[in-house]
Amino acid sequence: YNVAVGWGSMDDNTTGAANISIGYLTLSANTTGTYNNAIGYGALNSNTTGGYNTGSGSNVLQNNTTGSHNVASGTYALWRNTTGAQNTAVGRSALMDNTTGSDNTAVGMNALERNTTASGNTAVGNYALIQNTTGNSNTAVGSSTLATNTTGGANTAMGNSALSANTEGDYNTALGNNTLSANTTGGANTAVGSSALSANTTGARNTVIGSGAYNEADTENDNLAIGYYALGGPIAGGEYNIAIGNYSLDANTSGDYNVGVGYNAGDVITTGSKNTIIG
Repeated sequence: YNVAVGWGSMDDNTTGAANISIGYLTLSANTTGTYNNAIGYGALNSNTTGGYNTGSGSNVLQNNTTGSHNVASGTYALWRNTTGAQNTAVGRSALMDNTTGSDNTAVGMNALERNTTASGNTAVGNYALIQNTTGNSNTAVGSSTLATNTTGGANTAMGNSALSANTEGDYNTALGNNTLSANTTGGANTAVGSSALSANTTGARNTVIGSGAYNEADTENDNLAIGYYALGGPIAGGEYNIAIGNYSLDANTSGDYNVGVGYNAGDVITTGSKNTIIG
């Protein structure tokens, strides 16, 4: 049995069953699709054989044809989806441009809005992953996290503006407000703590734990910094350095292969290389 309320609601239905359609032109093209729920102006308007979809809000899932097991709530949520399946979009324009991408979750206004074919992404927060088009397996939690990401994949960002400038960088992990916020194409970085690695743009394989740690480096690679402002001087640079302890190696500008362990360890090193300071 079907329930249809509204002008043009379920007009073309032939054998589709167990559908609920409420609103103008809701499920109007449905023929054999089953177990769909469409509530709101034009909801699931183009659906033909897709099943187990739930759309609540004006124009949600409007272009869906055969996609199944989608949930959309909020104006224009999953609006352009055609065959994508197992997507969840909650919020105005969430996953709006998605066409064939599947297994995405978007919660928040404009979350994953421009995603088209990418799959396996999770975006929670307004504008999270808003520019993503084909990047897969990203997780963004917080307002504007991974907001400019387009093709980068397998990134994890938690905290407002974390990885917000990333475009193509892959395998980055950013936990904390503004962590890795300037990163564009750098990959395989790990930053934990407010503003950690916040100036990094193309540097790769850096591991930074601590608020403000290594926060001025932009293109350097393969550094390890653990502690408050470790390697965090005003002109941070150098590669293959290890700094463990608050303010350790915090004056380093271009020195390489240094090891500093302890509070303020190696705080006078600026351009020197291959030094080991403990204590």
